[in-house]
Amino acid sequence: NTSEKEDGLEVGAPSGLYYSMLFRSKTAVACVCLAIQQEWSRSITSAFVQQRLLNSVEHSHALDGARKGAIFLSAVEGEKENVQSATSNGDSADSGIAFSPGEATQRLGTNTGPTVWTEFGRIAQECKPVNLGQGFPDWLPPKFAVDSLVEAVLDSAQSPHQYTRPAGHPNLVNQLARRYSIHMKREIHAMDEVAVTVGASQALYLTLQTLIKPGDEVVLFEPFFDLYVNQVRLAGGTPVFVPLRFEAYDDSDEVVSGGEWKLDREELMKAVSPRTKAIILNSPHNPTGKIFTRAEMEIIAESLDLAGPNCVVLSDEVYKYIIHAPPLESNVGDSPLCVGHTHFASLPGMWDRTVTISSAGKTFSATGWQAGWYVNLHCLSHFQCALP
Repeated sequence: NTSEKEDGLEVGAPSGLYYSMLFRSKTAVACVCLAIQQEWSRSITSAFVQQRLLNSVEHSHALDGARKGAIFLSAVEGEKENVQSATSNGDSADSGIAFSPGEATQRLGTNTGPTVWTEFGRIAQECKPVNLGQGFPDWLPPKFAVDSLVEAVLDSAQSPHQYTRPAGHPNLVNQLARRYSIHMKREIHAMDEVAVTVGASQALYLTLQTLIKPGDEVVLFEPFFDLYVNQVRLAGGTPVFVPLRFEAYDDSDEVVSGGEWKLDREELMKAVSPRTKAIILNSPHNPTGKIFTRAEMEIIAESLDLAGPNCVVLSDEVYKYIIHAPPLESNVGDSPLCVGHTHFASLPGMWDRTVTISSAGKTFSATGWQAGWYVNLHCLSHFQCALP
């Protein structure tokens, strides 16, 4: 626990590892690496331990997902016991920071073993199959999208490379407002009702962090995109599950048939209560491909009466342009730009109770661009302004 300096580096302080921004030689870089290695060998933090163990388990190719998860949880518990034992023996000063998970970690729990993302990603790297584990295309974006990106990057007059307004570049939000004014059949105000985010995932995250407090419930339709449940828990909410029911076209014995996933009105009404603060609606739906009908959306709108005036619908519409078999008859509620898709916010009385979330990733086959947004910020504007 002595403090030494070399080429701008300070290590060994009692409270942990500190280093400056000055690295003036290869020796200094080597010292940083050595100091980090030594410090990590003495201290265990929850994030570091869990990631290290997850990485080691993740690369054990002989284990299936269930066994990996069990080994990971057992190892985490073992590390926690070791640190707690060392702390109780008075070794906390020499051991660095004791295992003390923050509130967000406690909300998520230690059930952070392998997921469909990590497992399918690992298998895809090894075997090069058609990867159905994640919703991203494996082809290039359309040429006009790439050309527009290059043109914008090279535009020295507009200079898109510097900070812009927290809710998004004016050019982008103006275009989104123009587009959604057609979608919603109402005027959308670019500077007040549209905000740009790091993908649709951040839009969902910010919305839940703004609206949900511990004890609030959030309804999820099963099966659901696996990101939803942990984002709800991270915000302190309690997920409440409403299963979609599969109805086969032909339910005869010994017949393998396709079918449709349908929303059960009674199941939803039983799940919604005054504790319900949000309902996450994903249409077109991941992973089933289901398109919620206008009648089903009207059932969801009806359920809001049971929840009370503070409950909102988070409408995740990232797949709105990918509808391969729209209804033969045009629906009065269809978006003028997305045949077969109904925007939940366009239903009577639902504009003020909906946050519409979407992104460019699926539409332009450019998921890595992470360009998302949400529309209708009546309850989110103050939170968005806190972001850089």
